[in-house]
Amino acid sequence: MIEMILVMVLVGIVATVAGMFLFTGVTAYITTERNTDYALKAQVAMERISLELKDMRDRTVGGNVQIMDDLSVEYETTVTALPGVRRLRYVDADDAVYLRADAGQSDYVLINDVSNFAMNATLADMNGDGAANEIERVSVGITLEGLPTVFAVDVFPRNFVHRAP
Repeated sequence: MIEMILVMVLVGIVATVAGMFLFTGVTAYITTERNTDYALKAQVAMERISLELKDMRDRTVGGNVQIMDDLSVEYETTVTALPGVRRLRYVDADDAVYLRADAGQSDYVLINDVSNFAMNATLADMNGDGAANEIERVSVGITLEGLPTVFAVDVFPRNFVHRAP
């Protein structure tokens, strides 16, 4: 009888330890899968942002590139198949970054679950006229909810682009 009780106690201890290892392994798998999905979403969004901003040019109607509150940018693109004013913006209430392909069109979600968004334009005298009013670089950074990693990209426009005052 004592042997049976001792075996049951030992089996219980072994099962508890095995359960903890199983729980840790499953938790690690789920976390890794979620982080991989978020990293892929962020990579795709940052690539699209980079492609959009590399080809930006001053607007034909309304003048220079508009960067508003470091959360939104309005521009045109040099790609002739993509006419009109384009807009890239972050909406804090939605935790999302949107792209509007043309004025009057709907916003498309580039990425959601964004906990932090930052956009900054660095100005320089790129054309030698003595005024530092051309956009040399646009830096964009995002942080996704639940991830400590900041995904960032520095975009250098291919054209002389002027920031609106």
